[in-house]
Amino acid sequence: MLNDDNSVHQGRACAALPALCEVETLRNKLLQEGLIHRIVDLCQTAVENKLIAMRTLSFLAQRFDETSRILSQRSDFIKEILGMLKEKSAIVVVAALKILAAVASKRKIPEDTLSGIKGRELVKRLKTLIQRRDFFVTPAAVAALCEICHYEQLRVEAIRRGILVTLIDLFKFDKQGLSGGPRGLIKLAEFGSYRKLSKKTLLTG
Repeated sequence: MLNDDNSVHQGRACAALPALCEVETLRNKLLQEGLIHRIVDLCQTAVENKLIAMRTLSFLAQRFDETSRILSQRSDFIKEILGMLKEKSAIVVVAALKILAAVASKRKIPEDTLSGIKGRELVKRLKTLIQRRDFFVTPAAVAALCEICHYEQLRVEAIRRGILVTLIDLFKFDKQGLSGGPRGLIKLAEFGSYRKLSKKTLLTG
């Protein structure tokens, strides 16, 4: 039904997938490359069903490793995520951030797809989203940043863009740490390069 021209049928089929995939016998049949690629297409083209498709893809990516593996192998995955992160809808943006975090957490994104301008643009976009200081978007952006920083070239780019200062600045509007600032700093402290830089930042900042 995902390939049906009727948008109502598409939406219903897409919305039903999370529940269907909880059943192992159905999941093994459904979670194939063709289905995941079709949902990605709906995320980019289906006006009426964009939110449904985004929520479904986000759920599948977070819940099932096979979905993350398929997404990580898409040659345009980073480009597609960047497009989703530029959407006006906060719901779409957060869904995209959760997809990115889930896929990056598996450490299977090919290094060559992260290099160059796409990788730099991804880090820049995440920093911009963190700076929105939005209790809905910002925590998801911090979580995604922490996961992509397991990739060295993106970690280096984040350092270059002063991400530590950005995370520390979150405390100015969020004393309780609900925006993810403390979590981000603690997570990034696991990397030796960040530990050295954080000491310098705290001493000079």
